Amino acid sequence: KSGGGLKMPGWFNSYGREGILFGLPMAFWMAVVVTLVLVIAQNRSLLGKYAAATGGNPTAADLSGINTKKVVFWIYIIVGVAAALAGIARSSFMSLGDPLSGDGMELNAILVVLIGGTAFSGGEGRVLRSFIGALIIMVLTVGMLTLVPAYFQTLVIGAALLTAAASNHLISRKGKES
Repeated sequence: KSGGGLKMPGWFNSYGREGILFGLPMAFWMAVVVTLVLVIAQNRSLLGKYAAATGGNPTAADLSGINTKKVVFWIYIIVGVAAALAGIARSSFMSLGDPLSGDGMELNAILVVLIGGTAFSGGEGRVLRSFIGALIIMVLTVGMLTLVPAYFQTLVIGAALLTAAASNHLISRKGKES
């Protein structure tokens, strides 16, 4: 399964493993800082407002004068930088430079944003809620390592995904009815 990656130097491993504040590694605190920056950008910048408008209704956003192609471009840049930081943290934590180490984590990523209340239909989502969703999934995953056999863990994550998707659908449907 593994691509056989390269071993990382000791100083790099400490970024994702050694606790520096409250026993949590630098990678966690970097995620907190990135989340705070993105929350501020989402709530207080034009890009944040334009991104919400573009996600909610790209045609209406375009007709209102928002350059939706430019907004999508910058959102992809931000997501790419965030993915790179996550990849660095994962490599550091695993002490391994393996491009396949994140295989199969797509389900968790979808679950994180669904638990955070992001709508599949677009236009509805908050960075801070997704961060909280990530914390919930992290606690769930770590808890399962000790309580649930490995072959049932994907089933539990899948059930959580179905529950989150159904809840998300019911909440968005209820909001449209009122």
